[in-house]
Parts: sequence; C-alpha cells; structure tokens
Amino acid sequence: MDFGGAFLGAYSADQGSAAQAVIAALVRVGDAFSANRLSDPISYCDCCTDPALIARLATTARDDVSDDDMAAVAGSLLYTLGEDYDFAYFMPRFCSDSLGSPPYDVDAVFARFERAGFVDWPDAQKNSVRSFLLAHWRFSLLCEPRRNVSHLSDPWLVTLDSIASAGVIEDALTTWDATNTESADARLLELLDHLDVGDAAISIIGVGGYAENAEAYDTLSRWLRSPAVWARIGAVLESSRAADRNAGERIDGVLAALRQLKPRFRR
Repeated sequence: MDFGGAFLGAYSADQGSAAQAVIAALVRVGDAFSANRLSDPISYCDCCTDPALIARLATTARDDVSDDDMAAVAGSLLYTLGEDYDFAYFMPRFCSDSLGSPPYDVDAVFARFERAGFVDWPDAQKNSVRSFLLAHWRFSLLCEPRRNVSHLSDPWLVTLDSIASAGVIEDALTTWDATNTESADARLLELLDHLDVGDAAISIIGVGGYAENAEAYDTLSRWLRSPAVWARIGAVLESSRAADRNAGERIDGVLAALRQLKPRFRR
C-alpha cells in the first residue's frame, strides 16, 4: 500500500514506535479484508454513475484505483453504488487513504458504518478497523498540531470523528488521558479552538456533524467537562496565553459555553 508520505520524517522514539504501530495496524486491516471481493456485477444507478467507472473498478486492483475514482466511490457508495459488502471491500483503501490527504471526506465515509451494518461484520474486521483508527489517534496525540492548515493536511480531528463512527470514542479519550505530553496538551487546546458548542450538543467545525455520532459527541463533551480534564485544560491554557492571546480568548468563550451545556444523552 502507498502511505502517501504521511509517515515520512524525523521522529522521536515514541513517535517512531507509534508510527510503526499504525503501519502494522493497517497491514492487519488488509489481512482481515483479504477475502473480500467487489461484487460482480456491482449494483449502481445508471442515471448518475459513469459506466466507464464501473468497468475500471471491475478490472483494477483496489490499491491501484485512481484517486479520482476513489473520490467517486466514496461519494456514492451505499447511496447510488454498491452494497454493504462492497463498502467492506474498499475498507483497507479507505484506511490507507486516511493517512494522507485523499480527495474525499474520510469522515463522511466512516459515518456510513451504521448503514453498512458495521456492528454485524466479523470481529476480525471490526477490531482491525478500530485498532487502526486508535493507533492513528495515538500517533496524532504524540505530534504537535500543524497550525493554520486544513483538516485534510492535519487530519487528526477527522480521525476522531471516524473513531466516533466506529464506536470507540471512550478508548480514544482513555488514550488521551494517559498521554501526558506537550503535544497531547496542545491537541486539547486545538480541539477546543475548533469546537462549536450549541444549546445541547457540541460539534467540530469543518468535520463530521453526522447524526449517527451524536451520542459519541455527548461522551466527548462529558469528558471535556470532567474535573480532571477541566483542570488539565486550565493549566495548559494559562501557560499558552502569552503565546496567543486571541486563541486564549476564543477558548475562554468555548469553555463558558461548555459550562452551560446540557447533553442530550445521559447514562
């Protein structure tokens, strides 16, 4: 598989180990889905799908499908193209593409897990995808945010939303709790700076926003307002104000809104 240069560069020992864990997890995804085949013929709406695309998909190995064709697949799959087993067939490619800057919204693809019957997939497949996402998440927490770039250039929030779709948001937050590094603290402020707090729910600006993930985002909001995390936010925010006063003021506003939030889902 082509990792798109996503894991090139000089890393610390911890970062290098985490990057290797991501690659190993991606290999396990490929193994778990190795028996999957594209349905023949694949179902599609002939009013809105180019037959030439269908012909290319039928004759091109999954890892060799062009970026343009993958963007078409990602936009149509389970709507006007294919069935749940076709979605599963492309899963290793979606995971691989998520490490770089694909020409489609990865979070929108993973948000279709419920539609694809993800909870009923074989355990080896579900676990491989979840393990990959969590490995990628841990790697992201060990790396400093890249400021003033799009979420496609630094896709950690896309990864978080994909984790929400996969049903393992609590595992991701447990990892965050255990990652006591400057980069993980910086990611915490980065999340708050991209947080939109409504009357009863939170969302991430520019990422996700899918109804299927509402409960996961309530879990995230409860975590953010837990005493330990709230104290961590306060400490990191105070130490960062001198570097970026405007960001500090924006985050103050987000925190004030979080205090008033009444989540929709309660345990």
